[in-house]
Amino acid sequence: MSWHSTRISKLEDAVREAVRFIEAAQMAIMRMKAEDASGESACCTKENAAAKRASMDLSRTLTELRR
Repeated sequence: MSWHSTRISKLEDAVREAVRFIEAAQMAIMRMKAEDASGESACCTKENAAAKRASMDLSRTLTELRR
């Protein structure tokens, strides 16, 4: 695999992880707004956990990209 192919692959991975994080973060935000409107308060929702996991995966992918 050439240097360019490797770099392109890493960039594509980073874009996929970024999109996954954005989608997860948007779901967490929607959940928080719904809880806020209804007066509920559940800090540890599955949406928040998914956003945290996606954030960690994105960080890991970006670290690979910087190498």
